[in-house]
Amino acid sequence: MKKRILTVVIAIAILAGIAVPVRAEETVPEEAVECLTEMPYEALPEEEFEFDEASRTITAYIGTSVDVIIPRTIGGVPVENISYNAFECARDYVHSDMATNQKEGEWLPMRCLILPETLKSIEDSAFTHCHDLETVICYAPLENTNKGLFEECKGLKTVIFVNGVGEMDNYLFNYCKNLKTVWWKGKVNRIGVQCFGATGLEQFCVNAKNIDSCAFIGCEDLKEIHIRSGVENLNMTAFAMLTGIETICLEGIDPDVMEADWVNLQNSTVTIMVPEDTTDEQLQLVTQKFASAYIIVNKSQVQKDSCQLSDDPMPDIDGIVGEYGI
Repeated sequence: MKKRILTVVIAIAILAGIAVPVRAEETVPEEAVECLTEMPYEALPEEEFEFDEASRTITAYIGTSVDVIIPRTIGGVPVENISYNAFECARDYVHSDMATNQKEGEWLPMRCLILPETLKSIEDSAFTHCHDLETVICYAPLENTNKGLFEECKGLKTVIFVNGVGEMDNYLFNYCKNLKTVWWKGKVNRIGVQCFGATGLEQFCVNAKNIDSCAFIGCEDLKEIHIRSGVENLNMTAFAMLTGIETICLEGIDPDVMEADWVNLQNSTVTIMVPEDTTDEQLQLVTQKFASAYIIVNKSQVQKDSCQLSDDPMPDIDGIVGEYGI
């Protein structure tokens, strides 16, 4: 009844020429609706993919191009999923630790992969052992990358999530030893277990709500890691086996969200930076957390300072893919 009365009142007011304010929840301003950046590159022909229309899933790539641009639609049906076996043709087992009957050169040396914004899901480990893969440009705003998506892609160097990503699941880039650049839009909800384990990252800016155990374990080339503010949970084992680390910068992190665990880094030269407005009590708590995890050996290693690393702009995608003639 209240809704009907309100409708009548509004109708009378409009007829009378009276301006009627509209509640915010009743309309969504156009500027509040964030549009996705669409993939601007021409996709490969549809016939180069085997596609299950019912599940909207690419089940196999049967083309020969080493630079793969996934189409938005196949047969008029949106491409929303990629199966685990879809890129079996690009897996190099010869240069992995797996027992195999595969012979040298019996795989497609896929170099570049571009994923459209229509994608919603990619199955676990879909690109594992694609050792020739160097560049991934993902326009899909994936809610979750799923586990081990690019694990042991030894040649992988650059990955860009143009429209952001919800969760970077466990082992996402584990043992991608040549990985130097990972960029994503906005803040991720979670960085999973060994997500960046043993990668080739040298300087890394992390904007995430939750950072799981061993997230960056074994990144021997990593010199600086900057953790942006807004972290809700940080497992200290994320910093395990960072033998070359020089700076860990924490921007406004609450010491209570830091899960102290045994890391045993015992690095006497690493500097832990906290914001200049950190209280003495917070400083003491942060110091205790890093000391109890055996990351530092002296409380003087935790210092107040302002972070000098600005947010990285999105890399020049046209320049990157242009090197492949795209």
